[in-house]
Amino acid sequence: MTRQRLINLTLLFTALALFHSSAQASKPASPMETLKFGQAVDRNVWPTGLSLSFEGKAGMVITLEVTSKTATGGFDPFVRLLDPDEQEEASDDDSGGQGNCLIKDHALKKNGLYHVFIGGEDNKEGEVEVLLTKE
Repeated sequence: MTRQRLINLTLLFTALALFHSSAQASKPASPMETLKFGQAVDRNVWPTGLSLSFEGKAGMVITLEVTSKTATGGFDPFVRLLDPDEQEEASDDDSGGQGNCLIKDHALKKNGLYHVFIGGEDNKEGEVEVLLTKE
């Protein structure tokens, strides 16, 4: 067996082991879970982030709140709002106070499926509450 093939197999088995252990610990939200307006949801944010979506219309005014629920503190979330063409339309890190995120009174620019990406500073994992509202 060549050295490169051994390295590739080792990487594959390591990735599978990590995936299996994280899947056993707690099931993450589906990659594009749909947010409902006015309904707060608690979700785990993995080191690779959390992706959510919602249907929006041009001119619709939304507020997006992301609040850390990690009991030990130390989890500082950030949020990116991507338009239907997956271009960043808004983002926030700490406008919600105490390290939380707030995109307030944002008028959407396009019609279609918007994506919300939530990550943690330094790729940390933690738990957040996400609330999407519209006027």
